[in-house]
Order: sequence, then structure tokens, then C-alpha cells
Amino acid sequence: MQPTAPVAFNRATFAPPSAGSTAPGLRVQAKHANRPSTRADFTLANTQSEGIAAPGTARFLFWQCREAALSAVDAWEAVAGNITRWQGNRRRLALRQDAGVDLNAYYDRTSFSFFHQAVSGTTYYSGASTDVVSHEVGHGLLDSIRSDLWDAAFLETGAFHESFGDCMAVLTALSDRDTRVKLLAVTATLKKANFVEATAENLSEAIRRLVPNHNAAEPRHAFPRRPLEWGRRASSGRPRARRRRSSCCPRRPPRRGTRCGRRSGCCAS
Repeated sequence: MQPTAPVAFNRATFAPPSAGSTAPGLRVQAKHANRPSTRADFTLANTQSEGIAAPGTARFLFWQCREAALSAVDAWEAVAGNITRWQGNRRRLALRQDAGVDLNAYYDRTSFSFFHQAVSGTTYYSGASTDVVSHEVGHGLLDSIRSDLWDAAFLETGAFHESFGDCMAVLTALSDRDTRVKLLAVTATLKKANFVEATAENLSEAIRRLVPNHNAAEPRHAFPRRPLEWGRRASSGRPRARRRRSSCCPRRPPRRGTRCGRRSGCCAS
């Protein structure tokens, strides 16, 4: 019998109320096979033995983060072909499931890094959310094929990088059959708000508890929560659309992050 590892596929590990009771729960599933030597891969940190583990333990976090990252790559390769190298012709990038204390996660061309922090008596692990992990892997995938977008000095380019990561989180969720079955049981019209189009609820919950008015205190959504607001440019008088949030940073960050913590975030150097 093939060894198994626990995976909270797509949903945040601790089942936040905002994800809803209709979202798939935790389940045990077989681990991904190791990547072939001819394809891009991850260097794993603090490796753990296989087996069933409780959420919040080092073993659970390691396997959850590994499986989420590989699921994101699977979703990409299913439609775009095999990825053989990361940006800079690197075959491996570090996958750090717990790089320290913070409410954050980022990709910086050398690693995919995730963190933990205790808020109001609950410890939140960004590396335990498949949404967050697949979002960050999405940054790496985009960087591997369009590295010129990394240094582009336009807010729109940073916003595109963030939206690409969000799309990878949604695609990774939809690549899982149990998630699709649960989703279609909730609604046959995917244009409506649902537990897949809302991402990273667990990390957003932590940020909301710590900094209620932070721009990342609400989960990102595939569908806007409110209509576009229209304003005018002071210089030209031309109308422009203002979205509530396109990126967590006011400028192109040196590392692409999902969320910003109070003390340091994706804008930190």
C-alpha cells in the first residue's frame, strides 16, 4: 500500500468560517511522486517522515506545503506543458514551509517562503494553505516564462503578477475532483461567489484580527465585491477605473508576496 500524507486540499488548514461548511474538509491522500530530474523542482526544508499528522505539527506543515506546491505545478503543466527550469535557468528553488514569524508569504527568485504567527491564541501557517502556496508558485511559473515582467516599472505589471498568482490558486483548486464535486453541489452557476473564487481565507482572517483595516484583511476574490469606482486623472481629466486592491504593495516589490504583515511584508527589503 502506497504511503499517504495528510492534505487539506485547497481549503485553509483550519477551516475558517469564511470558507463555509460547503468547502471540502481535510482528507488523507497519496503523496505526489518526486519530480523527474529533467523538470524544475523544489529543494525541501526540514523534511519530515511520511504518515498521518495533526494540523499545526511540523510533519503536517511539511507535507501540506509540498503537496500544494506540486499540485500547482501539475495544474500548470496540464495546460502549458512541462516546466524544465525556473527563472535564471535554475532547476531547483527552495520551498520553505516555515521561514519564521510573520503573516506573509513570498517568492523572491531564490525561494518560495511561508511563515507562521500566533494571533488571538491561534497560530496561522501560510504554508498550510494550498491557496497561498499555489499563488506563490504561480509567481515563479510566470517568472520562468516572462522574466521581463519582474523588473517592469509599472503598477499594472505588479497587479498582473498578483492576479496571475490568484488564477493559479483557483486553477489548482479546480484541478482537484473532490473540490469540483463540492463546488457544483453548491452552485451550478460559477459566476456566483463561492468557496473557490475566494482565496486564502485563513491568512486573511489572521490579518483581519491583527490589523482590521489592512488591505489584505479580506480574502481575494475572482469576482469583485463592489462595482468599479470611476475617477478622473488630475493631469489629463481622462476617466480611469480604480479597483479596491490590485496588489498588496504600492510599488513593484523586490519579492512577490501574497499578503503583508504589520511589521514586514512583501514591500520589505
